[in-house]
Amino acid sequence: MATTITSKRSKENITLGSAHVYLDAYAGEIPKTYSAVVAFCTSEKLLGHIKGGATLEYSQETTEEKDDFGTVRKVITTDENAVVKLGLITWNTETLQQLI
Repeated sequence: MATTITSKRSKENITLGSAHVYLDAYAGEIPKTYSAVVAFCTSEKLLGHIKGGATLEYSQETTEEKDDFGTVRKVITTDENAVVKLGLITWNTETLQQLI
């Protein structure tokens, strides 16, 4: 009989430095190349500048499937969560107005 093990992994915190923050509505695709990221980072999408860094928190929930003999295993990610916490932010008032 095959067994299933479900586990929620602990959060992984990744500390980021000070940065410019850009925001746009999700259009179904994330920029995957450096040139695509540079093209994305326009003044119209600038949310603001952060000082004191930011933190990215990542966590996932997985399920591990095993065959009856325990020789074949596969880990399947069933849920992922990523949260960005910004430090002190100086807002771009034009972008902030669009959010309001």
